[in-house]
Amino acid sequence: MTRGPLKAIHRQVTGRNRAASRSRAPRAVLDCDDVAVDDVARRLRACELRWNLEGAHGLDGGCSADVFAAARVGGDEVVVKLVNPPEQAHAEAAALAAWVDTGSAVRLIDTDFAVGALLLERVRPGTPLPVGNDEEASEVAAGLLASLHRAAPGAFPFATLAEVYPTLEARALDDIRLERRARGEPERGNAGLIRLGAAKATAMALCATTDRPVLLHGDFVDKNILRARDGYLAVDPSPRIGDPHSDVGFFAAYHPPAAAILQRASTIAELMGLDGGRATVGGGLNGAPKLSGVARGSTVAGHRPGEWPLQRAPDRALKRTG
Repeated sequence: MTRGPLKAIHRQVTGRNRAASRSRAPRAVLDCDDVAVDDVARRLRACELRWNLEGAHGLDGGCSADVFAAARVGGDEVVVKLVNPPEQAHAEAAALAAWVDTGSAVRLIDTDFAVGALLLERVRPGTPLPVGNDEEASEVAAGLLASLHRAAPGAFPFATLAEVYPTLEARALDDIRLERRARGEPERGNAGLIRLGAAKATAMALCATTDRPVLLHGDFVDKNILRARDGYLAVDPSPRIGDPHSDVGFFAAYHPPAAAILQRASTIAELMGLDGGRATVGGGLNGAPKLSGVARGSTVAGHRPGEWPLQRAPDRALKRTG
C-alpha cells in the first residue's frame, strides 16, 4: 500500500496517465510545463520556495539530472533532483512510489512536475557499492533486485524494454563516438560495434520470451547503489517493464572486472532463483559495448570474444520463463 504523501503523488502520476495505459502503442510521458532543461537556477529556486529549502549545493548527478543537497527548515537533509528532460520525472516518481514498501529504494518525499523535480531523502553515508569483493557485490545486487522486482508496477504506463531499446542503442553509439574523440582512438569500441546487431536481436528475444515481466530499475549500476544506515538502497532508476534478467545482466556488465561479466550474471541469477542461462545472455547483451575494454584475445568468463554468447542461437539460451 502507498502511504502518506505518496498517496497523492501516486494518484497524480497514475490518474493523469490512465488513458495512455490502455494503448499498446509506443508511449511517451505526458507533457509537463514548458521547462528549459538548462534553466537550472530557475527550477532550483522554485523548489527552494515550494519546499522551504536552504543551503542547496550541487552533487554529482551524472548526465541525466542536476542534483542538489539541501536542508528543509527544521533540519532534515534532502536531495533535489532536477530530471532532464523534465517530463521523465513522472516515470521515476511512479517507480519510487511503487517501491515505497520494499525498503530497497530511496524514499520519494514529494514532486513538482511543473519543473521536473523530485524531492528525495538523503541517503547517508551515501557511498556507492565498492569494487573488489565480487561475492559481496553479487549478494547485495541479488537482494535489492529481488525486492524491487516483487513490487507491482501500478497503473502508470511505463515503457517496455522493447520500446526503449532503440534509444539505448543510439546512446551506446554516441558513447563510442565520444570515447573515440576523447581518447584519439578511432578503432576503440569495434569489438562492441560488430555485436550490436546481435545484441538487438537478443534483446528482442529476451523480451518476447519472458512470462514474468517486472518493473525494472533500468540503470542498476554501482553508482546507483548507495550505502544507507541499514544496508544499501537503489537510487536513480530509469524504469521500464521487462524481463528480470535484464537488470541482472546490466549490473553484471558494468560492475568490474569486465572479465567476470558472465559468471557474475549467472551467480546473481542463482541467488535470485532465476535462470542462469538467461542472465548470462543478459550479461552478454549489456556487456557487448564494453568489449573494447577487454584486452585483445583475452577471455571473458571462459568465452573468447569470438565466442561471446550473443553469437549463440537465442532459442538455445532464452528458454521461456515461468
